[in-house]
Amino acid sequence: MKRQPILQLGLLALGILFLAARASINRVLASLGEPPPYRISGPGVSIIVPALEEQKYLPKLLASIANQTYEPIETIICDQSDSVGKRLTKEIASRYGATVVDLEERNLSAARNTGVQYARYDTVAIVDADMILSHPWIEKASGAIDLGYGTAIGKKTIYDSMVASMGYLLYSFMIQPTMTYGAVAVNKAAFQDIGGYDIALPFGLGEDVDFGLRMSRRFGVSRMALLDILAGTSGRRWKAKGFSSTPWDEVVIRKQLAGEQVRLLLP
Repeated sequence: MKRQPILQLGLLALGILFLAARASINRVLASLGEPPPYRISGPGVSIIVPALEEQKYLPKLLASIANQTYEPIETIICDQSDSVGKRLTKEIASRYGATVVDLEERNLSAARNTGVQYARYDTVAIVDADMILSHPWIEKASGAIDLGYGTAIGKKTIYDSMVASMGYLLYSFMIQPTMTYGAVAVNKAAFQDIGGYDIALPFGLGEDVDFGLRMSRRFGVSRMALLDILAGTSGRRWKAKGFSSTPWDEVVIRKQLAGEQVRLLLP
């Protein structure tokens, strides 16, 4: 008989988690089909998107950028695709007024660094191609940079899998300001001060979280903002790796192999 209340509480918790995940997904997807509820202007923001055969995901990201509450925004896609992919990327970019920089070397860190070199504005947002930004993401993130923060990140959800989104919602309680993966706004001068992303970490080796750790050591975690804004990512990484391997895990493993001491940096 005692098991029944426990089961009921478990089902209630699962239902609440389901509703919260669905609400976060809907909040992100709204920026694809709905115009922003308002629009404000301020200092320009450059969005850098590294891409390698990302023709499936780019239209969603670019549509969400077009529906931001903030302007002006320039979008720079650093494309590392093959010749056919580059042509398709240019076709997609042209529909949204984005600029494409063709790159031959397939190095994710180098692509991000190149994009920042092309950026016209002092505030830069570096966004993975499979992300979707909620309506106020650039407004809130750039506002934090204007206030003196070196970086700004927000919360995330997985927009194409309810089960993965529920799992990620639980995982998100462990997010720290140093976990600068997926989508991060950064002051360009601070980015250049630490040398950008480590090009020795080209793909999937926690290069984005390594960037956040180096920013924290240079400027302090107090200058890294963790905001109540939402971005969505596809579930492709989590479908491949599950929640057992996070970008933070990869950085810790790499640094431990190099003989470095690693500790979690808290605000």
